[in-house]
Amino acid sequence: MTKKALLAVSFGTTYENARKKAIDPLETALRNAFPDHKLARAFTSRMVIGKIMRRDCLLIDNPVQALEKLVDSAVTEVLVQPLLMIAGIEYEKTLSDLSGFQNRISKIMIGEPLLTSAADFERIADAYHRQFAEIKTMKRSC
Repeated sequence: MTKKALLAVSFGTTYENARKKAIDPLETALRNAFPDHKLARAFTSRMVIGKIMRRDCLLIDNPVQALEKLVDSAVTEVLVQPLLMIAGIEYEKTLSDLSGFQNRISKIMIGEPLLTSAADFERIADAYHRQFAEIKTMKRSC
């Protein structure tokens, strides 16, 4: 039987309010989109993980720790979704972490960060342009 998991990987934040507004809703959307997958969380920033542990006594896994736990729970398929903006250092670090699990988990698939292709940047630029045009129009009508 296939045991499936979804690993949400973000840089993380030490601010609870920011986590509740930015990370938690994305994880909820992922949980709703993949109800047959167990959801796991990982932060890439060791500094963030350490500060949360010291301040709140709350342990948040890094990607390797999260994957180790998934292996230990006999998960055979893992979807990894980075909650990162760009394919920068944190994304490369995550890819490197995943490479050590290729022979330990039957299937690992990784998504891309929000801004990966030129088309992604163009869509974001267009959205900002529309939003600022609306704001400009609203200011004129007041």
